Amino acid sequence: MKQPPETLKEPRKHGNMEFPCAFYNSIRTITSVSHHWHEEMEILYIEGSGYSVEVDTYDVTTEEPSFYFLNQEQLHSVELSADCLEYAMLFRPDMLSFSSYDLTQQQLLLPLLGQKLLFPSRIPLASPAGQELKTSLLLLLKSAPAPSAVSLLHAKAVLLETIAILSSHELFLSSESGSGRDSQRILTIKRLLSYIHENYTHRIYLHELADLAGMDPQYLCRFFKRSLGKTLTEYINSLRIEKACQSLRDTDDKILDICYDCGFQNMGHFISCFKRLTRKTPSSYRESLKF
Repeated sequence: MKQPPETLKEPRKHGNMEFPCAFYNSIRTITSVSHHWHEEMEILYIEGSGYSVEVDTYDVTTEEPSFYFLNQEQLHSVELSADCLEYAMLFRPDMLSFSSYDLTQQQLLLPLLGQKLLFPSRIPLASPAGQELKTSLLLLLKSAPAPSAVSLLHAKAVLLETIAILSSHELFLSSESGSGRDSQRILTIKRLLSYIHENYTHRIYLHELADLAGMDPQYLCRFFKRSLGKTLTEYINSLRIEKACQSLRDTDDKILDICYDCGFQNMGHFISCFKRLTRKTPSSYRESLKF
């Protein structure tokens, strides 16, 4: 798997050397995390309605409660509605490696570390594998244990059991099974998204993106919509509103300044986009964070 552009790399580190994993949850909170990647492996469990998960530009969302697996350096995005429950764990796969070169190390752990084997994108809770994961992995995700030697040992045991369950159901994927054409499509999308993330604070012209992708502008618009399910304008505005929400939450900057800092050319357009995506005005959104 080729490494995506650095611009989309999440700067946050999850865990540390002593406790190389981290747990998070989002309980009935509107959450939007635009396309990004990180060095850690991520496992999500989501239930509820009105959410979406994209992995390598593919929408893998389902309405049924499911586990989602995000491989190292895999491009992904997550949007959650207020009707969702989400539990997440991020970890470095090398925390599961052993020094002994046994069958487990040869056939499963080393191929996973080398990304020769990949986790499946989604496993429904109601599936046979999902039912087995319910009694181990789901309990771990929901418990979100505090760092300790015992909790780390338990987390490792559950992750190894998860690998065993997926392997027994033959759910691991080979990284060599993807087509060259599909790999090139994903690399092109990553290049476009990286440029947008670097330049969203000012006007982005269609011809700039078309030159970057080596495509005719009209074909680029169709290619982008087909790949991400959003037009270029919808994606750029969505990213700008996500950044505006962060500024409203984390700073005391004036709303007018946030509008221009996030790349909008006028206040009216900013408020219109903000209301369409959050169902609130910027000022009411900031007020709601106080309660």
